[in-house]
Amino acid sequence: MEINKIKEICGPIPSNYEPTQPTSDNYVFEVDPSFTSINLFDFLGNGATVNSFEECAHYVNGGWEPFKTTIFDIGLLVLYVAMGLFGIYKIYKTGIYKYLKPSFLSEKVKKLFNSKNFLKELRNLIQKKWISRIIYSSYFLLQSYFLFDYIRTKSVRIPRFIDEYLTLTSNFNFFTNLNFTAGEFIGGNYTVNLTSGPISAIGSVIGWSVTNKLIIARLSNFLWIYLLQLIFAFILVKLYKKDFSFIFFITGLSIILVPWWQGSLYSLGELPSVIIFLNAIFLFPKLRKLSIILFSISIFYGKLLNLVPFAGFYLAVIFYERKIKYIVKDFILFLIPLSSWLLLANSRYEKGNAIQYLKDQYYFIINHQSSGAVTGNNGFLDEFINLLMASEFSSWNTIDKTRLLIVPVIFLSILFKNRENINQFFWKYYNSTYIFFHLYLFMVLGT
Repeated sequence: MEINKIKEICGPIPSNYEPTQPTSDNYVFEVDPSFTSINLFDFLGNGATVNSFEECAHYVNGGWEPFKTTIFDIGLLVLYVAMGLFGIYKIYKTGIYKYLKPSFLSEKVKKLFNSKNFLKELRNLIQKKWISRIIYSSYFLLQSYFLFDYIRTKSVRIPRFIDEYLTLTSNFNFFTNLNFTAGEFIGGNYTVNLTSGPISAIGSVIGWSVTNKLIIARLSNFLWIYLLQLIFAFILVKLYKKDFSFIFFITGLSIILVPWWQGSLYSLGELPSVIIFLNAIFLFPKLRKLSIILFSISIFYGKLLNLVPFAGFYLAVIFYERKIKYIVKDFILFLIPLSSWLLLANSRYEKGNAIQYLKDQYYFIINHQSSGAVTGNNGFLDEFINLLMASEFSSWNTIDKTRLLIVPVIFLSILFKNRENINQFFWKYYNSTYIFFHLYLFMVLGT
């Protein structure tokens, strides 16, 4: 590497500088307090903050730069070119291009601005199928560019997290040899201390298996969650035979609006299990059997905490149907994912069989400080506040706290106001009382 490149990135060469040759990957460079830290990146998107001239020169010699063109930049470019070509193909096949002629557009614009009811004409124009497709497609491309650039930056800059190691390690072992373990220090194979199930890290396991790069694993896991929601959106469109195009194009944005979305980069189980759970609710009226299985997967292969909102959901189902035969069939389907998990735990749980596993899981939950099962002498409200402030909620910024406490109330008030339309469109169980109880409870517990 030319010495000029080192000078350009790292600054003037110290008089006593000698090139460093690390003897292993665990080599630690000495921090220079007088050196201004610099963030460097390699072609694979890995990032490093250098804190001395020697460290900076070493990384620059290895091809690292502050504004490096990475494989993700190239990948995004290829993706956009492919999507652009596909868009051109769709325009040609659907005949939309016939409406894009200058003469046709000029007539539409003149008619729009000469109209006395400008807003009404504008709304009618936007509601035309070919116009809405152009708007949605443009928005989707713009959103995808900024979204994945943001996710890439986040993946590089967020610090390492012990829970990330536990989840990635346990799930990598699960998908390679069915051993759900992150090591003996956390409790061994199928320990109840591992609270994020296999569906939480499918993307990161694939990314890690292919590249052995943590940054790629983080990006891959977000992509897995993004594709998961897109698949569910596609299924719902086909089932309900409605134009849900808007859902497709806001999927990425809606994911990162969740206060704890960053957990998806750490391979934690909250977000994927919530996505499966909520979509199972909407699938229930059309594909009841599949929905029950998805509920069970979100609980036993995702987050056991989802059992609480599921209980609220299914109690409403029992109240309205009051048919034992449906309950029995649902219970049998619900047991399928649970039985497969207990079968593995029965043969691999280091502290005993499946019965012992269930007992340990029960005691783990009721004895955990966040469960609320163990209370002191204070009242319920005091205990709830103490538990809340002892959680990660206390470290959130004001915006996230506001979104958690106020936005769900606003959202639920909108649902309540439109409850009649919701009942007609979706399902008789979506009554106002259930909506308020279930969704608010789920939003709060999901954090």
